[in-house]
Amino acid sequence: MGIQLFATYSETGSSAHKTLFLVIEDDPLLRESLTELLKLNGFRIVEAGDGQTGIKLAQSLQPDCILLDLRLPDTDGFAVLRRMKKEEQTAQIPVVVLSGFSRLEDQELALELGAAAYVVKPYNIDELVTQIRRVLE
Repeated sequence: MGIQLFATYSETGSSAHKTLFLVIEDDPLLRESLTELLKLNGFRIVEAGDGQTGIKLAQSLQPDCILLDLRLPDTDGFAVLRRMKKEEQTAQIPVVVLSGFSRLEDQELALELGAAAYVVKPYNIDELVTQIRRVLE
């Protein structure tokens, strides 16, 4: 099961530093399910329902990883990714894109803009866990 794989990873972290995830997702149900999955495995979570809030939180909190939707109400995720990768304070934060856009062109663009991984929705939990583990190593 994916959750067990994820729990194994979370146990390797220092108790003094729990991995902080920023989830930028406008769909409240999906954001909640991602948050719960991560919290169940001992991670700290911060949520944003739009791109501008996500950028501000990334700048101020410096999360260890960002889960980013591409379809957001105020701007698209490509613009958010582009901005975060251009700014010194957020450029090194790994971003895992979660998107319903399954076209190869969208995936290539996200990776060119600096995404560390791209997972197509509806996502498989095991695939998501694998990508996150890879990015955090």
